[in-house]
Amino acid sequence: ANLVEGSLITVRKIMEDGPKELTEEQLDSLIPILIQFTSSNHEKIKASSLQSIVACLTAGLMPSALVAHFNDYLTCLSNLTNDQSPLVRKWVCRSIVTILNMRTEY
Repeated sequence: ANLVEGSLITVRKIMEDGPKELTEEQLDSLIPILIQFTSSNHEKIKASSLQSIVACLTAGLMPSALVAHFNDYLTCLSNLTNDQSPLVRKWVCRSIVTILNMRTEY
């Protein structure tokens, strides 16, 4: 878990600092993995995954992989609404607010 956690923290920092520096292919590779990691048993892994996706959306990016996996993303957010971790629930709320601010029609 420590290796995954460290890797996700690095991805999160890249996404926060400049997701537009990543190519569409890189984002399309990352998004399904980030969505998958939201089902981890580890709080920091779930939170970092959510933070990375929010950072991407906040930068105004909507990778095609997120469009393709949007139902999975919404399902993971729904599943995490009752998570034991206040940190994870906070990022679920921020994720929903970010989606609504983008005014997507999904």
